[in-house]
Amino acid sequence: MLESRFEESSGVMRVLLAAERQHEREHGRRAALHLGLDCAASDCVPLSDLRVRLVRQPPGDLVLVFLDGDTATALRAVRQAAEQTQQPVYAITRYQQDAEVVEAARAAGAADVWPYDAVRDRLLEAIEELRRSGRVPEIRGRIVSVTAAVGGAGCTTVATGLAFTLAEREQNVVLAELGTRVPQLALNLDLQPKHSLAELIQAGERMDGSMVRSTAVQHPDKVDVLAYFPETLAAEELTPDNVRDFQVILRNLYRWIVLDAGPQHGLEAEAILRAADLVVVLTRLDPPGLRLTRKYVRTLVDNGVSAQDIVIVANRYGQSGQVPWQKAEEALQRKIEAWLPDDPRAVNNALILGRSVTQTARWSRLSRELRRLASALLARLTSANS
Repeated sequence: MLESRFEESSGVMRVLLAAERQHEREHGRRAALHLGLDCAASDCVPLSDLRVRLVRQPPGDLVLVFLDGDTATALRAVRQAAEQTQQPVYAITRYQQDAEVVEAARAAGAADVWPYDAVRDRLLEAIEELRRSGRVPEIRGRIVSVTAAVGGAGCTTVATGLAFTLAEREQNVVLAELGTRVPQLALNLDLQPKHSLAELIQAGERMDGSMVRSTAVQHPDKVDVLAYFPETLAAEELTPDNVRDFQVILRNLYRWIVLDAGPQHGLEAEAILRAADLVVVLTRLDPPGLRLTRKYVRTLVDNGVSAQDIVIVANRYGQSGQVPWQKAEEALQRKIEAWLPDDPRAVNNALILGRSVTQTARWSRLSRELRRLASALLARLTSANS
């Protein structure tokens, strides 16, 4: 039952919580939603109602019980929950220094006792531990970031093509422009979002999974898109905390995440690209472009991106006067894993129609190579999952 539920919900874990006071239930629920977890209002109950909630559908993957207020009733709820469910039960208290309460909670069956002010961080740690231990399936989103050493390399076109190609084969795909300097997704795909990605960034710690879902635009070609409003000239500045929150929430909400990251330099770059499972680095095939790409890749590796997770892709291949492929690989000191042909006509037509080039020019060489690249990335990510 647990495995089938995960398939249906694409890996989004559900948190049940019990507390005697409403503000404590709201505190716990905000922490769960911030991490992109399921925690409906009906999952948050008074202590006396926890036993009834545990036998109802959908089941929870972990249970939180707040001890403060009526401690005796809370400890009884912990004991009953531990007896009633195979999922871990965590106790939460403001009085972490009260050794008697902490020991009583553990004796009642709590897997751990968390400080009230650290619920979100401890919840994230618990989720990771449950996945590592195999107590819940390791089903969470995989992130592909598309970047380049300099602007104008085609990050948005390639990221869009990869996302829409993945959506032809897989469900639950999101495309987001996270880290670009001048946002273009809404313009390229002819979208009119009701909410902007800027609003999520500005929300800071208030951002949660439901806000992300309401901001995403569902494209007719089965891709959710997180974009700025059309004609936005400058993206919001990101902090490492912003990036951490985005990648945690997106991994919990979606199976496949494609980030149009653009050229990345600075602290936020390290966070955006280190968070990815694979980093696609686009390069031009002229001497300055190759030298900048070589330096960029070295910088990414020095900043903590695994060299094995970097995929070099030559974009706009076939233009007159470009460096030959053997010399290009020698200059980069790395293998170029995909060659995307230059096809301005197909790209421009896609922009006119507000769709991915893989949809508007399905049999063009560019679309075929994008599909081949997407297949190779999918194979690597699937292998990593297994």
